[in-house]
Amino acid sequence: MQNLMNYDRREGADVRFRINKYLLHPENGEGRVGKYGIDGRLTWEQVLDLCYRNGLRPDAIVKAGGPRAKWYLKRCARGEIESEIEKSRRASDGVRRYTLYIVEWRE
Repeated sequence: MQNLMNYDRREGADVRFRINKYLLHPENGEGRVGKYGIDGRLTWEQVLDLCYRNGLRPDAIVKAGGPRAKWYLKRCARGEIESEIEKSRRASDGVRRYTLYIVEWRE
């Protein structure tokens, strides 16, 4: 958490819902489950550490809901986050179980 300047937690929100070109993942495959997700058993702190170690600086980190939930690391410009949250809420009722973290990293 020492690598973060700030973060905001939002319940029932997502950004760029189901648009895979904005997803990030470690090149070495560390923590990956399936094609795009990160192991849902990892804690918030472990996900942040994984991002930092692998040089990833996602603007948004999403924890999907449900028994087989995963973490997703996403790029989204700061100015677009609010409109993307609204788009995702209109696109699917399933995002109500998601938790979105809007992250600001230290340089």
